[in-house]
Amino acid sequence: MIKILDGIRETVDYDLFSSIKLYHNMQAEDYPLHWHTAMEIIMPLRDSYTAVIDETSHTFGPGDIFIIPPGTLHHLIAPPRKSG
Repeated sequence: MIKILDGIRETVDYDLFSSIKLYHNMQAEDYPLHWHTAMEIIMPLRDSYTAVIDETSHTFGPGDIFIIPPGTLHHLIAPPRKSG
């Protein structure tokens, strides 16, 4: 979930007295095209995620670490939702 999105610019809402935002994402949701001044590190625990950067798709799975540099325009595609 992106809390603060102005057009395509996300403002990262850091915790008080911290410059690191840890987010344990439990939802399978896509993230729209956006960028932010913070570096983003993604490590799926199960299933695969896809990041699209400069119209190139990068898919990574459990145990992979994917780094998106600050200022990089990107969007994220969640794994397919499983029924049942």
